[in-house]
Amino acid sequence: MKNLHKLLTLIFLSLISCDKDDSPTKVIDLKADITYEMVSQSSATSGTIKIIAHVKNVGNSSFTSSANQQVVNLVVKTPGAADFIVEHLDFTSVPKDEELTFNITRQWNTADEFPQSYELRIVYDPDLFIDGSTDNDDTNQSNDIFLLSGTTINTLFN
Repeated sequence: MKNLHKLLTLIFLSLISCDKDDSPTKVIDLKADITYEMVSQSSATSGTIKIIAHVKNVGNSSFTSSANQQVVNLVVKTPGAADFIVEHLDFTSVPKDEELTFNITRQWNTADEFPQSYELRIVYDPDLFIDGSTDNDDTNQSNDIFLLSGTTINTLFN
C-alpha cells in the first residue's frame, strides 16, 4: 500500500508538471557591432581601412518582420560637421545566432587632428512594437547602437 501511495504521488506530480508551460521565453535581441581592419598601408600614418558592420541576433528566437520596418545605418561622425549616413542595409529577418554584415573601405590618415568616428544604428519603424507581432520586437534596445571612435581606428597604425 505504501508503494502504491508513492507511485500515485509520482504520477500526480508528473501530471501537474505537464500542465505548466516550461518553454523558454521568446527573446529577440539584435546587437550592433563594428569591426575594422587594415587593407593596405601606404606610409606610417596612412592607408586604406575596412569598416565592417555587424548586426547579430544574440537572442533565442528569430527576428522576422515586413519590408520597410527596420534598417541598419552606418553613420559617419565628423567633429564640427553634420552626421551623415554612408551606408545602409534594409532587412526583414535575422535568424537566431545569425548575423548580417556589410562593409566600406576608406582612406585613413592618423595625422588628421579630428578623426571621423563610425556609428552603427539599428533603426525601427515606430509602429513596429504595436503591430501585433512579437517576432519583430527587440527586447534589448540598449545594444542597437555601436560607436567606433577614430582614435581607436588609429591604433591600426601603431
